Amino acid sequence: MKGIVKILFSVSLITLGLIIAVVPSVSAISQQDADSIYGGTTFYDPDSGAATGQCSDSSLSGSDNETKTWNYFKAKGLSDQQVAGIMGNILQESHFNPLIMQKGGESQNPADADPLGWGIIQWTPGSKVIDEAQQAGLSAPIYLLSTELDLVWQHMHNNPVVTQTFDMNAFESITDEKVAATYFRDHIEGGSDPGGVRETNATNILNQYAGTGGGASGGSTGTCGEVSTSNGDCSVSKIVYDAEYSQAQLTQIFGDPGTAGSHTAMDANLISVDFLGHSVQVNKLIAPCLQAVASDWKANNITYKIDSIGCYRFDSDNGGSNIGLRSYHTYGAACDINPNTNNFYSNGAPRPYDPNCPAASGVVDSGSCYNMPPDVIKIFAAHGFYWGGNFNSVKDYMHFEWHGVVPQ
Repeated sequence: MKGIVKILFSVSLITLGLIIAVVPSVSAISQQDADSIYGGTTFYDPDSGAATGQCSDSSLSGSDNETKTWNYFKAKGLSDQQVAGIMGNILQESHFNPLIMQKGGESQNPADADPLGWGIIQWTPGSKVIDEAQQAGLSAPIYLLSTELDLVWQHMHNNPVVTQTFDMNAFESITDEKVAATYFRDHIEGGSDPGGVRETNATNILNQYAGTGGGASGGSTGTCGEVSTSNGDCSVSKIVYDAEYSQAQLTQIFGDPGTAGSHTAMDANLISVDFLGHSVQVNKLIAPCLQAVASDWKANNITYKIDSIGCYRFDSDNGGSNIGLRSYHTYGAACDINPNTNNFYSNGAPRPYDPNCPAASGVVDSGSCYNMPPDVIKIFAAHGFYWGGNFNSVKDYMHFEWHGVVPQ
């Protein structure tokens, strides 16, 4: 729905530069305008007094996916020849593109590739990679290169077996890149290698990278306030804009919303993701951040049950709770969680609102005032989402909207 927000966190110039590079330049609302609209009130900062820098993140070292893959396996302690053998296969399967589909094109959703292959080693059918990642204990978004490399590493430890049982002791005794390529092909990829392409790839990669390597081999977590969070799943973390995006800013950041009669323009910017067992449709810009929330939710063993969640919808403009093209929901950039126990209030009650406010009227306003746990609010904030319970003109306790880009 609607609200305002304080800049909560800082972000490195490098990360900010990446975001600005992919988001069109828009004009920021002035502080004078913000004060006029929102009364000049002091906005919520859940980490006041806490660290203001980024949480420690999980990353792969290297300037491109090929180099990152080399460094990943080298950091696992494998020899140059063994890493080259693995990469000779991945080069043949995907050219190190974690989104590639065997039938052509790219997708963050492995099921889009069915019944053919998807991802860096072309899991077939693509949809099976989700179950295999769960078996391996991986919860980060599967479309990230780091997650797929982690899953390959787990396959090499038979967690789970993907083609044949993989004998790490036998593999680590291999001293020839071509033999390593063949072993990886037989036990992970399956199939054949006409013309020895994978072996040739391995030799070429060895010649290019021999004597180099190392770097980050996996994720690390940091502490942001009272809960553990990581930003390896999200391109921007712990930074939000200091006011509501205008309608023009929403369109430029998240894409053309279309009209009530035709959502085709926005459909191209939407993606379906799993959020703690619930399939939701969100803007592809915020999908990694929402899945980062889910990952941290699990990591912190939060037991709060989600009975209902909704994200994208084309809001009608009724001048109140639904504000049409000014609504974050219309752009797939907001989610409402458990509306029956986290109400929306716009009845003109005096500010500040009593946290023990009585139940409001209406279908979605029924029940107690709110029961959203503080740790859930903090995790959402760590990945760029602002909670509607901290709005000023209304209280929207069910609502989280993404303020992860600072317009320029």
